[in-house]
Amino acid sequence: MSTVTENVPEVSRPSSGARLGRGLKYTVVGPLLILRGVLGLGVGSTLGTARWVGRRCHRSEDSAGDLAVVVQSGANRRRPLLIAGATVAVLALGGITFSIVRRSMQPEPSPLPPSVDVTPQP
Repeated sequence: MSTVTENVPEVSRPSSGARLGRGLKYTVVGPLLILRGVLGLGVGSTLGTARWVGRRCHRSEDSAGDLAVVVQSGANRRRPLLIAGATVAVLALGGITFSIVRRSMQPEPSPLPPSVDVTPQP
């Protein structure tokens, strides 16, 4: 009588030290990957805007009139920056509020001595 588990290779579990090392690695690398992605988006957006302005000026026969359009559209681009700034401010205030509320939830130590003896007598 043959069992199904005969041909299955034995799976070795990583040691606790290996699991701890892997967790610490991902804890350090995670925020760096997020920062890299945010910087990549910013650089990509900047390059895209520069390309758009370059194409717009290149297509135009009257660069002075086109420059006015580009400057005017630059004024319209302030709104997304304002929204992004407001979002960052709201997140920062939320973090500060969370920190203050969390600290206030912790009980203050009593000024009275303990009612039970701290070191038990045998």
